[in-house]
Amino acid sequence: MWLSAQWRLLIPYLNKGNYVGIEPNEWLVKEGIAREVGEDQIRIKEPRFLYADSAANLGDDEVFDFAVAQSIFSHCGRDLLEQWLKEVSAHLSDSGALVATFIGGAVDFVGSGWVYPGCVTFRLETMLQMSMSAGLRFRLLDWRHPRQHWALFAAPGFEDSWLAEKTPSWNTAVDSGVWNSLSPADLLSGLASKPSPGR
Repeated sequence: MWLSAQWRLLIPYLNKGNYVGIEPNEWLVKEGIAREVGEDQIRIKEPRFLYADSAANLGDDEVFDFAVAQSIFSHCGRDLLEQWLKEVSAHLSDSGALVATFIGGAVDFVGSGWVYPGCVTFRLETMLQMSMSAGLRFRLLDWRHPRQHWALFAAPGFEDSWLAEKTPSWNTAVDSGVWNSLSPADLLSGLASKPSPGR
C-alpha cells in the first residue's frame, strides 16, 4: 500500500496486482500515469487505486506487509495523522510496517485537517505517542530526506533489529538474515512484497 504520489518509483519492483495506492486527487494519478509511468506499466502491473483521503475504504480483509507515506504526514493536522496511523495499523500484518516522512519541530502544529500547500511540524515525543496509541512502534530511520524525517511505524511482530546501527537498505536487511525464511527464488520473484492473505 502506498499513500503518496511517489508510488511511481515502486511499480517496477512489485508483482502484478499486489499493491494499492490511496490518493484523494484522481487527477494527480492520471497526470502521473500520463507523464511518469505510462499506460503500459499500469496495464502490466495492475495496481489498484482508491481515490480517498483515508484508508477507511479498504476492505476489512485487506492486510499489507508494507505501506509507504511520503510527504503525507507533513500536511496533516493531528486529527488526520492519528486517523491515518490507526487506519493503516488496522491493515498491517502482525509483522508489517509503515515507512513515512514527517517534519520534526520544537512545537506541535495545533490546527486540524489537511494543510496544503503549507507544512506542519510535530515533536518526536508526539509522534511516538501517536504511534503507540495506534499500536505501532516508532523509530526514526537514518535515511536522508531534503526536509523531512523518515520514520518506521512498526507492528509488534516486525523485526527491526537490523535497523539498529545501520542505514536502511536491501543489503542491510539481507546481511542481517531477516529474510532467511525466503528462498532466493522467492526474493527474486517479489514474494516479499506480496500482501498477506489476512491476519
